[in-house]
Amino acid sequence: MYQNYIFDLYGTLIDIKTDESSESVWEKIAVFMGYQGTYINGKELKQSYDKYVKKYLSRVKNTDNPDIDITDVFYKIYKDLDTKASPKLVQYTVKAFRAITTEHISLYPGVMEMLQELKKGKKRLFILSNAQRAFLQAEMKMLGIKNLFDEIYVSSDKGMGKPDPAFFEMVLTENGLKKKETVMIGKDYATDIKGANAVGIDSLYIHTNLSDKKAKREEATFEIVDGFHEDIIKLLVLQQ
Repeated sequence: MYQNYIFDLYGTLIDIKTDESSESVWEKIAVFMGYQGTYINGKELKQSYDKYVKKYLSRVKNTDNPDIDITDVFYKIYKDLDTKASPKLVQYTVKAFRAITTEHISLYPGVMEMLQELKKGKKRLFILSNAQRAFLQAEMKMLGIKNLFDEIYVSSDKGMGKPDPAFFEMVLTENGLKKKETVMIGKDYATDIKGANAVGIDSLYIHTNLSDKKAKREEATFEIVDGFHEDIIKLLVLQQ
C-alpha cells in the first residue's frame, strides 16, 4: 500500500490560467512599478524580462531541465533602472506580476476532499512542482491546501525541474521514502510520468484541461483519463 504521495501542483491539483504575453499585461506591471518610483514602459519591461530569463537560464549547469528564481530577474531590472529595491519590494513586485497575469485560479473539484482523506489515512503528502516559490506558497495558502503537505519541492529553489531524476531523488532521499511505498501523481507524461519512471517509482497520470495533448505517452502505473480526482482514492487507496 502506498504511504507516500508526490503530487504535481498546477494542472493536477490547481486549475489555473495565466497570460504573460499580452502587451496590456506588461503595461499594467510597468504602471505598478511606476508607483514604486521606477519608470519603464511595458514593451521595454517585457524585453528586459525576457533577456534576463534567458541569460540566467543559460548559467544553470548539470541539468537538462534548468529553472531560475524570477525574483532575481526583477531585482536586476530594478537595478538597471537605478532603483534601490529592497527584497520586500522585489517580492511584492513578483506577486503583483503574478496577480496581474492570472485570469483564473481554483482547486479542481474533489481535490480538497481527496487530500483530506489521504491525511486522515496518515499518508505523507509532497509537492514536486516546476514553478516559482514566490507564486506557489501564496497560492497554496490562499486555496487552503498548504498545511496538508509534509514538504514542498519547487524547481525555482533547486535550479532544476521535472523530469530530471535528481529532482525526484531529492524528495525520496531527504524524506527517507521507500520507492515501493511511493507514487507520483501528475498531469504530464513528459515531466511527471517520465521522471517517476526514471527513478523507479509508480505513477498515476491524470488527464486534465492543462495536460499537454501533444506529449509523447509514457507508461504510467495507473491512468485517469476523465480527470475525476475522487478516483485517485479508489485506485490508490481502496484497491491496495
